[in-house]
Amino acid sequence: MKQTRILLIVVIFHYFFKGWSQQDPQFTQYMLNAFSFNPAYARAKEYAEITFSARSQWIGIPGAPRSQLLSVRAPWSNSNWGIGINFMNDTAGPVKELSFNVGAAYEVELSGKETLAFGMRFGGSYVRLDHNLGYIKDTGDRNLQDYIRGIRPTIGAGILYRNEKFYLGIAVPNVVRTSRVKKTTKANEATNRIHFFVDSGMWVYINQNVMFKPAMMAKAVFGAPITLDVSANFLFNNKFRVGLNYRLGNALGGLVGLKIGNASLLSYSYDLTTGAYRQYNAGTHEVVLKVGLGATGNRNSKIISF
Repeated sequence: MKQTRILLIVVIFHYFFKGWSQQDPQFTQYMLNAFSFNPAYARAKEYAEITFSARSQWIGIPGAPRSQLLSVRAPWSNSNWGIGINFMNDTAGPVKELSFNVGAAYEVELSGKETLAFGMRFGGSYVRLDHNLGYIKDTGDRNLQDYIRGIRPTIGAGILYRNEKFYLGIAVPNVVRTSRVKKTTKANEATNRIHFFVDSGMWVYINQNVMFKPAMMAKAVFGAPITLDVSANFLFNNKFRVGLNYRLGNALGGLVGLKIGNASLLSYSYDLTTGAYRQYNAGTHEVVLKVGLGATGNRNSKIISF
């Protein structure tokens, strides 16, 4: 227990204060809710959609990261506009963060069935350090006393190109740099850093009953290695979904899902840690529930709901 607590403290402080890793939560099933990091996806579908994701990372380590995300997006009337909102709760050891943002996107038709969407989002996050969890004993440490609570603004932007079989998105979820500590010593080490996201995927019909969707997402942030996720997903009889996901140097995961109706999906993934912390945890669980409202049931709706 003592070793796991020491490991947890090292991980948490590297994660939030030193910038060795991404400060934003990561999700294995990123391809099911790209609107959570790219507001241009607000107009990516012709129907309203509600998505809930819950992730429990590094099972067996006390205070390991836990994240819950709720997203709602929908086209605006019959226009080229789409709107949406994101709510997220993220906990890692003594650090808790609640965030909320509103996004909007405008989609331009290029040629045929190609489109290009531009999105913006605005919101804020509330971060606090909870000394009562018992993981940090020296509450007199000046660095901890300097850790401030409060709401910090977020402003993000993204673009999305898509056609019937391929999509490519580029996003910066937040361009506002704010500090998580008072402006005293080492305040620059606790500054929110700008994250860059690139995601892409395509749909390939192997035959009438099997569809294949490879996808990838790359994340980059100053002071940390680039994170690369690649996945291979199959949809059988427009109903059952299975897949594999690999996060470079970090985790290997499996995905299973059941498609419900025209545009709803229940999906589960499990990751095995392949990095330095694999001996300390029993993997990561993640559940995603997507509910599509008003889908027409045509071929295009079935494709993009996957």
